[in-house]
Amino acid sequence: MLVAWAVLCIIWGLLGWRSKRPAESAGNRFMSIHVLLMGSAFVFAFMSRRILPWRLWPDTPTIAWLGAALTCVGVTFASWSRVYLGTNWSGTPTIKVSHELVRRGPYALARHPIYSGIWLGLVGGAVGAGDVQALLAVALLSAAYIRKIAVEERLLRAHFGAAYEEYAKHVRAFIPFLV
Repeated sequence: MLVAWAVLCIIWGLLGWRSKRPAESAGNRFMSIHVLLMGSAFVFAFMSRRILPWRLWPDTPTIAWLGAALTCVGVTFASWSRVYLGTNWSGTPTIKVSHELVRRGPYALARHPIYSGIWLGLVGGAVGAGDVQALLAVALLSAAYIRKIAVEERLLRAHFGAAYEEYAKHVRAFIPFLV
C-alpha cells in the first residue's frame, strides 16, 4: 500500500506551493509537538522490521485485502479533500488572508476530512499488519489529530463565528455521520 501513500505525497507536493498567505497561525510550538506525534506514528506504521511483533489477528488474504481497501479509500478521501480545499490549505492550523469556509464536497461530510482520510488509511494499514506496532501508530496519529482539530476549531470559530457554529451543528468533525 506504499503506492497509495506515495500518490498522496505527490498530490501534496504538487499542491503545496499554491496557498493563500497566512493571517493567523497556531505557531511553531504547536507544530513541533504535532510533527513529533505524526512522525512517530508514520515511523511505527512504515517500519519494515517490526519491533513489537505480537499479532492481534491471523494474517489472511481477506484481512490483507480489507486493510488495502481501507487504505485506498482513506488516501483517496484525503486527496479529494486536499484538492477541494485548494488555496485555503495549510499544514499548520491557520486562518488565511481571504479565508473561505469550505462546506461543499468532502467538507459536507466531515469538517476535517483530510485528517479523516489519512487516519482511515493508517487504520487500513493497521488492519493489514495486524500487530501492536501498527495500532500504536494509529494511537499516535489519533492523538495528533485530536490535538490539531481542537486548535483548528478554536481558530475557525473565532474567525467565522455564527457561520462556523451553524456548519458544526450539521457536519461532524471527524468521522462522517458519527464523530
